[in-house]
Amino acid sequence: FYRKIAPLVRRERTARSFSYTGTAFALVKNRMIHFHIVTLFPESIEGYLNASIIGKAQEKKKIKVSYYNPRDFTREKDARVDRRPYGGGPGMVLEPDAILRAVAKAVGTKKDVEIIFFATDGEQLTESMSQTLSNKKHIVFICGHYEGIDARVEHILKARLVTVGPFVLTGGEL
Repeated sequence: FYRKIAPLVRRERTARSFSYTGTAFALVKNRMIHFHIVTLFPESIEGYLNASIIGKAQEKKKIKVSYYNPRDFTREKDARVDRRPYGGGPGMVLEPDAILRAVAKAVGTKKDVEIIFFATDGEQLTESMSQTLSNKKHIVFICGHYEGIDARVEHILKARLVTVGPFVLTGGEL
């Protein structure tokens, strides 16, 4: 997750100090942006986001970050969230039910929500896209693991497929 938004955070130097007025994902029209991160491993990024420049933005109430672990939304008593792909294929994918429930909790009745589904075949994240996203009040990031997330999730949510570059990371939140 950090690699996706940290390069977009720009600091504008003033005569006496630094200000956070030029961030792509921060206060744009004097309002806060709320990031909702759906991930199996929130602890892998939570500490970093609270200690970095993004942590400072949170302290100043410019952004808010919430985490949703699909394991908390599964109906399985063993909290299992991975299954064989519905259409067949190798490996395991994250099942749609737990992901959809986590996103439903994140979105609730909110308006002005953008749902981002990280995928290697998605649209390249650019500064232009970041500027467009900065006009949203709520941005939901769906971070995959294993072989990915069941393809039905993307279609049901009408999520925007986004990639950060021509490479594969161990998890979507990285």
